[in-house]
Amino acid sequence: MPNDAFTEGIVPGGLTSHSEVKILCCYLLNIQNKPVPQDVLVSAVSKDGLVNYFELVSALTELTDSGQIILEDGCYRISDSGRQIAVMLSGDLPFSVRSKAGDSLRYLAEHERKSHDNKVEIKKTDTGYEVLCSISDSSDGPLYSLSVYVPSLKAANTVRDNFIDKAEQLLRYDLSLLTGEDLTEDN
Repeated sequence: MPNDAFTEGIVPGGLTSHSEVKILCCYLLNIQNKPVPQDVLVSAVSKDGLVNYFELVSALTELTDSGQIILEDGCYRISDSGRQIAVMLSGDLPFSVRSKAGDSLRYLAEHERKSHDNKVEIKKTDTGYEVLCSISDSSDGPLYSLSVYVPSLKAANTVRDNFIDKAEQLLRYDLSLLTGEDLTEDN
């Protein structure tokens, strides 16, 4: 395929064809098989330099305008015609791009889902940052919460991301320590 896409910031092996970018979008929405928040899809595809951000936005707009994908309530979902594109043409994309973008999308979509139940607030203090973490089970309030002080915003962001991704493991481990019962996943 000819190089007809914006190529600024693309890593070697990334997509340089506008049609390939459109196929990748359809492919990703097809394998996810549920609505994907707009920012999650954009991040999954552009964060590792697989495509140029502006090329991606252009491709998503064209796919939406032509009906291959549908944007509702800030989330993309694939239409039947988009699914046909994904099935018929995704083999034209490099396996490494499909794999990397698919892994990134799955991780970011799961992280987004978990962030609804696992809340984190970062507050600046005189000596660093306080990171307030909680797991919500229902509207009755937090099921579990903790507060951690860290010296930098970078450390606070790391704590936030790790808590969101691993809150269930942390809760299970802490309950095991506090109750004396083995509540780890392996049992």
